[in-house]
Amino acid sequence: MVRIIPGDPAQVIAGEYATKETIELIRKQLGLDRPLHIQYMDFIVRLLSGDLGRSIRTTAPVLEELKGRYVNTLILTLLSMAIAFSIGTVAGMVSAVKWNTWIDYVVMVGAMIGVSMPVFWLGLLLILVFSVRLGWLPSVGKGSLAHFILPSITLATIPTAIIARISRASMLDVVQQNYIMTARAKGLSEPKIVIKHALRNALIPIITVGGLQMGNLLGGAVVTETVFAWPGMGRLLVNSVIARDYPMVQGAVLLLGITVIFINLLVDLAYAFTNPRIRYA
Repeated sequence: MVRIIPGDPAQVIAGEYATKETIELIRKQLGLDRPLHIQYMDFIVRLLSGDLGRSIRTTAPVLEELKGRYVNTLILTLLSMAIAFSIGTVAGMVSAVKWNTWIDYVVMVGAMIGVSMPVFWLGLLLILVFSVRLGWLPSVGKGSLAHFILPSITLATIPTAIIARISRASMLDVVQQNYIMTARAKGLSEPKIVIKHALRNALIPIITVGGLQMGNLLGGAVVTETVFAWPGMGRLLVNSVIARDYPMVQGAVLLLGITVIFINLLVDLAYAFTNPRIRYA
């Protein structure tokens, strides 16, 4: 798909005033003059040996450039997911326990606002308030722990809202089950009933949505990393698309795809850990 985007990487490398002969020479050197299916087969053959090719823009090996950027994106995504899962689960649990009260209404309105806010708008708003006006936090780049705060909050907002809504719905379904009524009849305290009995049985849909949101965070990092000039995969991917750097785009998308598949595997394994009734052959 990236190859049907208007533009020619050979033209980008050669410059605006390059001659047609120069552009054709660069295309031949990059192998872009060959048929698309031949280029694809060459990519597959190199991939089997762990070679993702060289960047058209920097001429460096794609795998080497992806390593550092991937770690930065993964750390940011994991931190954002930890924020989303912890706050979202607690908010949804409290909303379910206080169902149909003002607390429930506040949590659900907050979740609706969180889902509705565009990531790029929220990121710019946080930069304006906490970096420009108050000067508390850095707005761009990666350095100290303070650099993680604004990007991770921005990236975690939408998944937090979604997990809160799913947690509430799942908890409302669980607290109406007979075993919860039995636990209350035995005189168990409400916190013990909610945390020990209800929450664990409500975790399956929460884990499912959390795994899906983890994949969405990797994609959403493209916008967040661009806003905060974060040196991660998302920003690299945007720059590579603009430069028509085909090998870099292919390598980045492949690596992100493998990560999403691995996350889905972990989610499946987490089912068995959360619910002992689930067994895998």
